[in-house]
Amino acid sequence: MSIILPVYNAAEYLPEALDGIFAQAFPDFEVLAIDDCSTDESLSILRSVRDPRFRVAANPTNLGAYATCNVAIQMARGRLVANHDADDVSHPERLARQVGWLDRHPDIALVGTNAEVIDGQGRVLDVNRCNLEPSAINWALHLKNPITHSTICARREALLGVGLYDEQFVIAGDYDLFHRMVRSGYRIANLPEYLVRYRVHPQGGSQRRPAHLTTEAGAIAKAAVRYHLPEESDEAITGFVHAYLFKSARSLREQVAAHRLLIRLLRHFLSRERPSPTARRQIYRWTLGRSAVVLGAHLSGAARPFLRRLFRRGRRAFRGDQW
Repeated sequence: MSIILPVYNAAEYLPEALDGIFAQAFPDFEVLAIDDCSTDESLSILRSVRDPRFRVAANPTNLGAYATCNVAIQMARGRLVANHDADDVSHPERLARQVGWLDRHPDIALVGTNAEVIDGQGRVLDVNRCNLEPSAINWALHLKNPITHSTICARREALLGVGLYDEQFVIAGDYDLFHRMVRSGYRIANLPEYLVRYRVHPQGGSQRRPAHLTTEAGAIAKAAVRYHLPEESDEAITGFVHAYLFKSARSLREQVAAHRLLIRLLRHFLSRERPSPTARRQIYRWTLGRSAVVLGAHLSGAARPFLRRLFRRGRRAFRGDQW
């Protein structure tokens, strides 16, 4: 097992992240900590660690998060690779649960976990939850990124098989990776336990670069829709992505058009993927929750009681939305 730890200006939270790593109940791991030209004390903190399982390297120039992950994966010796953000905290049972689960499910290439969303002081703000079967996760990827990147543990050969992370991305490289893995035939799963505390703070990548997130995630989602519906117009797909990925349809008319495209996309997905009955029920329930929320901004007051009934049925599937 190899834990990859990309680090950039994380001195404030890095000690807590390291404490979580070395408190793991599963002891057979190595850590590849790669400093990406930090200007704070991050590299000094890394070099102070005295543990034979801990390897430190420093990029000669600032490469960015995904290129740094690729450097670490290429250096890794383990057959499994777990990602760990330098400002997040893992539960002591995280690696044991993920390694054991992947050993029992050889058909799965990557597994994440649910996560608590915390602030800079460690207070719980929300949760990122994805209690879906693999084929339902494949569907959910069309409407959001259901997997928290810092929770993933993947088979190294699968990551190499899809060419690792695309380094052109600044923020949404994990979303792109998940899509490419699914299109290549790899299966993705997520454990229902909350095994990572995912930190959001002003210095975090998504918070510092919201424009990159919108541009990159939008392009990835459009390509995913185009894969299933090649005859759809660019305008229709763009409206769909605005409505369902970013929940920002400009009008009720655009929302209705997006909903109609959603139905066509879902029908095509179900006929192509043929999910199990359980996964099909999860897909319907999850999509209902998503639709209830995005429709809510444009429904009249008279329709809101109906909306609330829809939302109550689907809100558990929707709660913990990252984007």
